[in-house]
Amino acid sequence: MVSGTFWFPSVIFGPYWRHVQEAWEQREHPNLRFVFYEDLKADTMTHLQRLNDFTGANLTQSQLDTVSFHALSVSRCLSIPLSIHPTVLSLLRVYFS
Repeated sequence: MVSGTFWFPSVIFGPYWRHVQEAWEQREHPNLRFVFYEDLKADTMTHLQRLNDFTGANLTQSQLDTVSFHALSVSRCLSIPLSIHPTVLSLLRVYFS
């Protein structure tokens, strides 16, 4: 099971919990912003606007509406075409096969 491998330090994207702990210890850093799914789900547009302001993306309201429509639905997220670097794609195929 892939999710169980996050407990081990040898995974390609890990050690997951150490990364989370290190980020949490830096949570007051001005270039770091935590976004919790539960908060995003409860008040999507408020949190998207905060992220927009934080990143300086300057998205329009129409663009934020589009992000909001796709952001919290796995099936809609999966329908968005992605561009993944071939090397990353190869690593992901090996890792998850």
